[in-house]
Amino acid sequence: SPTMAESVVTCASHNLEEDLDTAKWSDIEPIAQDDGPVPVVLPLYSPEFTQIMDLFRAVLAKDERSARAYELTSHVISVNPANYTAWQFRRLCIEATQASLTDELEFCSEMAQVSAKNYQLWHHRRVIVEMIGTGIERELSLTESLLARDAKNYHVWSHRHWALRRFGQWNGEFDLIDRLLTRDVMNNSAWNHR
Repeated sequence: SPTMAESVVTCASHNLEEDLDTAKWSDIEPIAQDDGPVPVVLPLYSPEFTQIMDLFRAVLAKDERSARAYELTSHVISVNPANYTAWQFRRLCIEATQASLTDELEFCSEMAQVSAKNYQLWHHRRVIVEMIGTGIERELSLTESLLARDAKNYHVWSHRHWALRRFGQWNGEFDLIDRLLTRDVMNNSAWNHR
């Protein structure tokens, strides 16, 4: 079974070779990480991570909000799901390119399967849901499926609370809570939600 890190990379790596093709990026000069004049300890990054991040730093420096920059953020997030800058820049690219918000929610759902305890992911998802303006059933379904795997995940509970408050639909919540408490009466997250 793959590790979490391998699973995260799999989310975005299906087009990695094509997306990072040097011809596609021939107009961009990658910017290497600056570890200062005398680094104490150098992180041991994979060549793939270094290539992705060097390109990302260059794209950020140019403030390029394009379809290819949007695709690049998928790879940045795949190698570091907690990279807040990548999530923020991704939103800027979505606005600039009018990328599909539905596809973006699918990307978030895929990332949630492997990185559900991620503040950046959930903040990003909320922004996208707000842009769409609807979707309570989708959000409840996603959070319920994630709670079935980890019934005490604060991030998932927090998103569920937000969605319920945002859309004002509390019907059926007692049923979910009862099911979770039947499985684990010590689930303080479910008790708190109640």
